[in-house]
Amino acid sequence: MQAQNSGTYASFTLEECVAIRKIPLCQQPLDPKRIWHFSKDGELTVNSVYYQLQSISRLRNQYDPSTSRSPPPSFWKMVSSIPVPPKVRNFIWRACTNSLATRVNLYARGSASSPLCPLCHQTAESVEHLIFLCPYAATTWFGSRLGFSPNANGFESLWLCLQYLQKMANHPDQMELRLAYLLSWYIWKARNKAVFEHIDPEPEKTFKRAQNEVEELCSITVPQRHSLAMPQTIH
Repeated sequence: MQAQNSGTYASFTLEECVAIRKIPLCQQPLDPKRIWHFSKDGELTVNSVYYQLQSISRLRNQYDPSTSRSPPPSFWKMVSSIPVPPKVRNFIWRACTNSLATRVNLYARGSASSPLCPLCHQTAESVEHLIFLCPYAATTWFGSRLGFSPNANGFESLWLCLQYLQKMANHPDQMELRLAYLLSWYIWKARNKAVFEHIDPEPEKTFKRAQNEVEELCSITVPQRHSLAMPQTIH
């Protein structure tokens, strides 16, 4: 028993172990029972399901601007034409269709206790907040060679931002869009490491990884290696 406990406690901090040991245990064995945690008495009723669905609908309308305007077919054509790894292209598609496991989406499904961003704890974590508006994400974009400030531009959704960057692109090999795609991807990865591995995200490391991968991609796809220096900063 002691060996089993030591193995279990090795997965938690000392403070967590103390808190776990303080949890009172029931002295009498009880039969397992399914609980519907969206009602006070734990019972599943038609009314409780209806009110929960209404709550989910209000939440999505309040925090999810990406669902209000769907990308046009021309946008998907642009996404498929950008020379980035398939996993990054797939991630952009999932983000633009609001298919990421953000806190807003998880909360709406009853899989999270709060819709708040797990990094800043200031506002609900929609796709736009996760990739652009969270202080960590905004610092990452502004610190990159794009010099991009999402807050200043006030974009409603990821696809509108990427469409804007496409119009502002200066390089014929679409380096700005490659960098935008990879920044979004690495921001997502850093966020997940912070949530699941408790590794604090660092904006400088994030945008440097994205910039290094863009340079590697360009060295493979074009005869001459390009610099990421841009004639003008995007604002």
